[in-house]
Amino acid sequence: MTTGAPLLSVALLVGPRRERAQRCLDHLARQSAAASIEIVLLDLAPEGTPRLKLPPGVRVAYHAVAPGTGWGAARAEAVRLARAPVVAFVEDHAYTAPDWAERLIEAHEGPWVAVGYGFTNATPNSYLGRAGMIIDYGIWQHPAQRGPATHLPGNNVSYKRAALLAVGERLESMLTPDFVLQEWFRQQEQPMFIEARAVLAHEHFEHLGGLLTVNYLYGRLLGAQRGANWSFARRLAYGVAVPTLGPWLMGWRLLRSMRRRPALWPAVLASLPVFALARVCLANGEGRGYLFGSGTVHQQLERWEYTTERRAK
Repeated sequence: MTTGAPLLSVALLVGPRRERAQRCLDHLARQSAAASIEIVLLDLAPEGTPRLKLPPGVRVAYHAVAPGTGWGAARAEAVRLARAPVVAFVEDHAYTAPDWAERLIEAHEGPWVAVGYGFTNATPNSYLGRAGMIIDYGIWQHPAQRGPATHLPGNNVSYKRAALLAVGERLESMLTPDFVLQEWFRQQEQPMFIEARAVLAHEHFEHLGGLLTVNYLYGRLLGAQRGANWSFARRLAYGVAVPTLGPWLMGWRLLRSMRRRPALWPAVLASLPVFALARVCLANGEGRGYLFGSGTVHQQLERWEYTTERRAK
């Protein structure tokens, strides 16, 4: 039974890949705290795509989104539509553990403006699927370190709704990607947290082209958004330095995060060749973003995120 105001709004943006979107929705409906959540579902699939089946026992606000609505605009709209004090973003290829919402609600009772999750791998049966896990979410891979944090994951992460609304008209751009918003929170000295017990399983690309392309596009978008209000000299400096130094910095952060998780070392070492390739792509994309802006990256990234099959055929 769902009564009273929700404590957690789950922002779920879905594309034309209906099987995985339905699976994601069904996992959310099986939450131990289902009575305390609402799902704000924004459907970005083309007109004529069959609607998802809404599971019983959980509140779902279903919104068809106009064709051409961008990723950032849709995420910002989900925030505005949410009714709970906490908004948790979940991708349509990520599957929540049964107590995920319960743990997240507990964590947000603290002072944290943003709370990140712990991650497991929904594509563990291929080398690229395992490497993708290390590349995308290795720092927060289960068992992650629970506690205050300066860096949180992107795309799958939660925020106090009031903090998001306080960003104002910049919310759409600062949510694409989340790292821009999180950097702003750090500058404002607003505390963030990793709730490692709030676990979801994430699908990764099992084909090399998708893995490397998305890293490049994501980096390009990050550089363009992060440097949007910088001076030309600063953008030039970062545009030149990041492609060289960025992969090393990202590798160092990953290795540092493994100090208390020795069981993950074999997976990390096995993934290093692909990790290096992906992070070189990301760093080069970020450098070009500082120098040349985002171009058509938004549209390309949305196609890869929402319409491209991740699993190997």
